[in-house]
Amino acid sequence: MTEDALDKEFNVITTLRTDPLLQTSLENEALSPVGSQKLYMLAYHRDRLLAAAKAFNRTGSVLDAEDGVANLGRIIQKHLSFDRIASEPLKVS
Repeated sequence: MTEDALDKEFNVITTLRTDPLLQTSLENEALSPVGSQKLYMLAYHRDRLLAAAKAFNRTGSVLDAEDGVANLGRIIQKHLSFDRIASEPLKVS
């Protein structure tokens, strides 16, 4: 990879599920910070995003902080309608 390629904007994507039923899942609750339980296994998505960024020598993400999972939950919820999250399953890309 060239230096020019590293200087350009870099985006990593993931797809996850959000569903009110996930709030009843003990496994999901263990992997999601308070307020993000409707987002499917958020900690795994954060880990995958960080691994991809690190593979391309990208660091300094808000996801890399101690509260990175909570940061990801806030970022996702900021971009979604809370009414929609509360009422129906949704694929987030």
